[in-house]
Amino acid sequence: DNTQVSKSIPVQLSQPWSGSVKVIQLAAGAYHSVFVLANGLAYGVGHNGYGQLGDSTTVSKLIPVQVAAANPLWGNAPILMAACHQYSTIILSTNGLAYGVGQNSNGQLGDGSITDRTAFAPVSRPWGNVAITSVSCGVSHSVFLLESGVVYAAGSNGNGQLGD
Repeated sequence: DNTQVSKSIPVQLSQPWSGSVKVIQLAAGAYHSVFVLANGLAYGVGHNGYGQLGDSTTVSKLIPVQVAAANPLWGNAPILMAACHQYSTIILSTNGLAYGVGQNSNGQLGDGSITDRTAFAPVSRPWGNVAITSVSCGVSHSVFLLESGVVYAAGSNGNGQLGD
């Protein structure tokens, strides 16, 4: 309803995409949400102070905006899934590559830096060319499941959450 009024009963999401395209996966951060569509696109809504919606801005959105589309960065592959930290987002493409955007103060985007991103950056792959099949995020850490069954993690490790 394009407001910032809290709701105690679920409300239907505003859908700026074609009504015939279904949402197949979703993720929520502290104050933002990301929706992956059956056509391989992703949309996000909410707080965007760190650029976590991936629309190259830091302007928060009340109506979902396209955040990830077929992009040369990930070989124009469709988006398979999204995972959200508190203030950042990681997307996984169908070609097994992952990309992060938003707050990165603990290295949670896995890109080898602690630089916040308003545009998607590729996740570093110290494991080589093995595909990522799933991603999950905590407040400020990420875990990556590889096709081989091996798990890698990046980001905050103050409670041993990286498991290394």
